Amino acid sequence: EPTSFDTAKDYADESVVLSSTQTYEWFHSLGEIVTSLCQAGLRIEFLHEHKVLSWRGVPGLVKRDDHYYGLPDGWPGIPLSFSIRAVKDRV
Repeated sequence: EPTSFDTAKDYADESVVLSSTQTYEWFHSLGEIVTSLCQAGLRIEFLHEHKVLSWRGVPGLVKRDDHYYGLPDGWPGIPLSFSIRAVKDRV
């Protein structure tokens, strides 16, 4: 089931005020994503975890530089995002 949010803020640019405020989001675990790719016949070439986001995804993140947000100093270095490459092998 989707999670519903009603907010006038844009997740990528906090200065933008949205006119359409209702959104629906589906959350998928990392395991669910990787398993789905494998079940689709794709081969995982890499999975990288990152300690930053390119937007302030959750309250409490601090700006690290001109492009990224991360957890405050002293917090555990948990991943906030990931990148994955999956390819379909030619037959």
